[in-house]
Amino acid sequence: DGGAKSSASPVYNYFVSQAKKVKANYVSMIMPSRWYAGGKGLDGFRDEMLHDKHITALVDFFDSTECFPGVDISGGICYFLWDKQCEGDCLVTTIRNGQANTLQRQLLIENDDSFIRFNEAVNIVKKIRAFEEDSRISFWFIYFN
Repeated sequence: DGGAKSSASPVYNYFVSQAKKVKANYVSMIMPSRWYAGGKGLDGFRDEMLHDKHITALVDFFDSTECFPGVDISGGICYFLWDKQCEGDCLVTTIRNGQANTLQRQLLIENDDSFIRFNEAVNIVKKIRAFEEDSRISFWFIYFN
Protein backbone atom coordinates (compact mmCIF):
# COMPACT_ATOMS: atom_id res chain seq x y z
CA ASP A 1 0.00 0.00 0.00
CA GLY A 2 3.07 2.22 -0.19
CA GLY A 3 3.27 2.46 3.59
CA ALA A 4 6.37 2.04 5.66
CA LYS A 5 7.05 0.32 8.98
CA SER A 6 3.80 -0.29 10.88
CA SER A 7 1.53 0.77 8.02
CA ALA A 8 3.15 -1.54 5.46
CA SER A 9 1.38 -4.78 4.60
CA PRO A 10 3.43 -7.88 5.41
CA VAL A 11 4.47 -10.32 2.68
CA TYR A 12 5.86 -13.23 4.73
CA ASN A 13 2.39 -14.79 4.87
CA TYR A 14 2.48 -15.24 1.08
CA PHE A 15 5.81 -17.03 1.25
CA VAL A 16 4.48 -19.43 3.90
CA SER A 17 1.30 -20.15 1.94
CA GLN A 18 3.19 -20.75 -1.30
CA ALA A 19 5.74 -23.01 0.39
CA LYS A 20 2.94 -25.26 1.65
CA LYS A 21 1.41 -25.43 -1.84
CA VAL A 22 4.53 -26.67 -3.65
CA LYS A 23 4.00 -30.17 -2.25
CA ALA A 24 7.03 -30.02 0.01
CA ASN A 25 7.29 -32.62 2.76
CA TYR A 26 8.64 -30.02 5.19
CA VAL A 27 8.47 -26.25 5.50
CA SER A 28 10.36 -24.22 8.07
CA MET A 29 10.41 -20.44 8.07
CA ILE A 30 11.27 -17.62 10.40
CA MET A 31 9.00 -14.57 10.58
CA PRO A 32 7.71 -11.84 12.88
CA SER A 33 5.46 -13.12 15.68
CA ARG A 34 2.91 -10.35 15.31
CA TRP A 35 0.72 -12.65 13.21
CA TYR A 36 -0.43 -14.27 16.48
CA ALA A 37 -2.75 -11.41 17.31
CA GLY A 38 -2.54 -8.68 14.67
CA GLY A 39 -0.92 -7.52 11.51
CA LYS A 40 -2.39 -5.75 8.53
CA GLY A 41 -4.29 -8.19 6.34
CA LEU A 42 -3.27 -11.26 8.37
CA ASP A 43 -6.66 -12.46 9.61
CA GLY A 44 -6.93 -15.25 7.03
CA PHE A 45 -3.30 -16.25 7.46
CA ARG A 46 -3.65 -16.36 11.26
CA ASP A 47 -6.75 -18.55 10.98
CA GLU A 48 -4.98 -20.88 8.52
CA MET A 49 -1.89 -21.21 10.70
CA LEU A 50 -3.73 -21.73 13.98
CA HIS A 51 -5.91 -24.48 12.48
CA ASP A 52 -3.06 -26.21 10.60
CA LYS A 53 -2.50 -29.62 12.23
CA HIS A 54 0.71 -30.11 10.21
CA ILE A 55 2.62 -27.51 12.26
CA THR A 56 4.62 -29.79 14.55
CA ALA A 57 6.88 -27.21 16.20
CA LEU A 58 6.70 -23.49 16.89
CA VAL A 59 9.57 -21.64 18.56
CA ASP A 60 8.73 -18.13 19.72
CA PHE A 61 11.30 -15.53 20.75
CA PHE A 62 9.41 -12.89 22.74
CA ASP A 63 12.37 -10.56 22.21
CA SER A 64 13.89 -10.81 18.73
CA THR A 65 17.32 -9.78 20.04
CA GLU A 66 17.58 -13.14 21.83
CA CYS A 67 17.71 -14.78 18.41
CA PHE A 68 19.31 -11.98 16.38
CA PRO A 69 21.41 -9.72 18.65
CA GLY A 70 21.01 -6.09 17.66
CA VAL A 71 17.87 -6.69 15.57
CA ASP A 72 14.73 -5.36 17.25
CA ILE A 73 11.52 -6.61 15.66
CA SER A 74 8.46 -5.41 17.52
CA GLY A 75 6.48 -8.36 18.89
CA GLY A 76 9.37 -10.79 18.55
CA ILE A 77 10.01 -13.50 15.99
CA CYS A 78 9.15 -17.14 15.57
CA TYR A 79 9.97 -20.08 13.40
CA PHE A 80 7.95 -23.18 12.75
CA LEU A 81 8.22 -26.67 11.29
CA TRP A 82 5.42 -27.87 9.02
CA ASP A 83 5.42 -31.61 8.33
CA LYS A 84 3.17 -32.90 5.57
CA GLN A 85 3.09 -36.39 7.13
CA CYS A 86 2.17 -35.39 10.70
CA GLU A 87 -1.10 -34.20 12.15
CA GLY A 88 -1.70 -33.40 15.77
CA ASP A 89 -0.42 -31.28 18.60
CA CYS A 90 2.43 -28.83 18.23
CA LEU A 91 5.57 -28.56 20.36
CA VAL A 92 5.39 -24.88 21.35
CA THR A 93 8.54 -23.34 22.83
CA THR A 94 8.55 -19.79 24.15
CA ILE A 95 11.93 -18.20 24.80
CA ARG A 96 11.78 -15.24 27.14
CA ASN A 97 14.60 -13.67 29.17
CA GLY A 98 16.91 -16.55 28.25
CA GLN A 99 14.47 -19.17 29.56
CA ALA A 100 12.73 -21.72 27.34
CA ASN A 101 9.30 -23.06 28.23
CA THR A 102 8.05 -25.95 26.08
CA LEU A 103 4.64 -27.57 25.97
CA GLN A 104 3.09 -30.11 23.58
CA ARG A 105 -0.31 -28.61 22.78
CA GLN A 106 -2.73 -27.44 20.16
CA LEU A 107 -2.16 -23.97 18.81
CA LEU A 108 -5.74 -23.11 19.70
CA ILE A 109 -7.41 -24.08 22.94
CA GLU A 110 -10.85 -25.60 22.44
CA ASN A 111 -13.55 -22.98 21.82
CA ASP A 112 -11.02 -20.20 21.38
CA ASP A 113 -9.95 -18.09 18.41
CA SER A 114 -6.71 -16.59 19.74
CA PHE A 115 -3.25 -18.04 20.20
CA ILE A 116 -2.05 -18.02 23.80
CA ARG A 117 1.59 -17.09 23.47
CA PHE A 118 2.82 -18.10 26.90
CA ASN A 119 2.61 -21.80 27.74
CA GLU A 120 2.26 -20.99 31.44
CA ALA A 121 -1.06 -19.31 30.69
CA VAL A 122 -2.59 -22.28 28.86
CA ASN A 123 -3.36 -24.28 32.00
CA ILE A 124 -4.56 -21.16 33.79
CA VAL A 125 -7.04 -20.42 31.02
CA LYS A 126 -8.22 -24.06 31.03
CA LYS A 127 -8.78 -23.93 34.80
CA ILE A 128 -10.71 -20.68 34.52
CA ARG A 129 -12.90 -22.18 31.81
CA ALA A 130 -13.54 -25.20 34.03
CA PHE A 131 -15.20 -22.84 36.50
CA GLU A 132 -17.32 -21.39 33.66
CA GLU A 133 -16.26 -17.85 34.44
CA ASP A 134 -16.05 -15.17 31.80
CA SER A 135 -12.85 -16.46 30.25
CA ARG A 136 -12.53 -13.55 27.80
CA ILE A 137 -11.86 -11.12 30.63
CA SER A 138 -9.51 -13.57 32.32
CA PHE A 139 -7.67 -14.25 29.05
CA TRP A 140 -7.00 -10.57 28.42
CA PHE A 141 -5.74 -10.15 31.97
CA ILE A 142 -3.32 -13.08 31.59
CA TYR A 143 -2.19 -12.14 28.08
CA PHE A 144 -1.42 -8.51 28.75
CA ASN A 145 0.02 -8.76 32.28
